[in-house]
Amino acid sequence: MTEENINNENNYNNFNDDLYSYGCKNCGSSIIEEGYNTNLCVNCRDKLSKRPIPKKIKFVFLVVLGLVLYSLIRFPAVLEGAIAYERGEQAAEQKKYTTALKEFEKAAKKYSYSGNLKAKLIITQYYTGNYDHVIDMLVDLEGTTIESDELYSQLEEINEDLIGIYALDDELNNIIASIKNESVDIKIQKLSEYNNLHPKNIMSAYMLANIYCGIEDYEQAKFYLNKMLRQRPDNQYALINMSEIEKVLGNYEDAINYCNHVLDINVESADAYASLAKIELARLNDEKALEYIEIAYEINSNSLSILSTLAETYHHTNMLEKRDEILDKIINHPDISKEDKDYIESLYKE
Repeated sequence: MTEENINNENNYNNFNDDLYSYGCKNCGSSIIEEGYNTNLCVNCRDKLSKRPIPKKIKFVFLVVLGLVLYSLIRFPAVLEGAIAYERGEQAAEQKKYTTALKEFEKAAKKYSYSGNLKAKLIITQYYTGNYDHVIDMLVDLEGTTIESDELYSQLEEINEDLIGIYALDDELNNIIASIKNESVDIKIQKLSEYNNLHPKNIMSAYMLANIYCGIEDYEQAKFYLNKMLRQRPDNQYALINMSEIEKVLGNYEDAINYCNHVLDINVESADAYASLAKIELARLNDEKALEYIEIAYEINSNSLSILSTLAETYHHTNMLEKRDEILDKIINHPDISKEDKDYIESLYKE
C-alpha cells in the first residue's frame, strides 16, 4: 500500500471516529441533545436522570451532609468561644484581670479540654486575688498538658508563691488543732512562739494578723502583715488589709498607696476601689467615695462588703431611694447572717 493510500485510510478512520464521538455516547444515535458537555440523545439523557443513586454513594452523601450540618451548628459556639478567648487575652495584656477572667470563663465553656486555657484561668484568678480558687484549680490541673512554656513557667511561680504562703507543716497543723477552742491570748501565744522559731513562715504571720485585727490591735496586725509583704510584696490580701488598717488609723495617704499598689497589679480590683471609697468616706469626700464604690459595684455586684459600702455611700450622699434598693439586695443576700441583717435594718430603716 502506498503512503498516499495509508494517509487516505487514516483520514477515513478519523472521520468515522469523529462521527461516532459526535453521536450519543450510550446508544450511538446521531441525533443528540444540544447544550450539554456529554453527547446523549434525549431518551438516554432522560433514562440517566431517572437512574437510582447507588447505596454506597447515598451513604457517603449522608455522612458528608451530617458533617456539614454539625459544623453549621457548632460554628457559632466555636466562634463565640474564640472571640471570648481573644477578648480575655486583650484584657490580660491591659491588666484588666477581672474582665479577662470573665472572658476566659466564657471560652472555657466551649474549650474546657484546653490545658492552655485552664492555665490562663488560674493566672487570672491569681491576679484578681482569688487565691483559694487558684489552689483548687492547680490541683485539678494535674495531668493536663500545657503547650506553652511561658504559661508553664507562670504556673510554677504561682504554685511556689501560694505554697510559700498557705502550706502548713505538721507542727503548725498541730498548733492550730490544739488552740481551736482556746482563748485569744493562748492563740496569740502559741502562734507567736511558732512564728519566732519560723520567721519566714507566712501562714503563721497571716493568722496572727487576722487575730490582732479582730481585737483591734492594729499596730500588731500591721507588724505581721508587713512580715508577709516583705516576702510577698504583691499579696493582695495583705495590701488591702494594710489599706484598711491605715484608714482606721487616719493615715489616709498610706492607705491610698496600698490600694494603688493593688491597682498596679489588677486595674480592675473591686476590693481596691471599695477600699478607696471607704478612705474617701472617712475623709468626708462623699462624692469621690461614690465614684469609687460605683466602679467597685460595676466590677463585682455580689460582694456583701461592696454592697454595704455602696449603701453607706448612698446614705451619705442623700440618695435614699438607691440606698434602699441596695439594702434590699443586702438583706436578701444568701450569705448574710441574721445578726448582720438585723444590724443593717436598724441602721437605715425607720
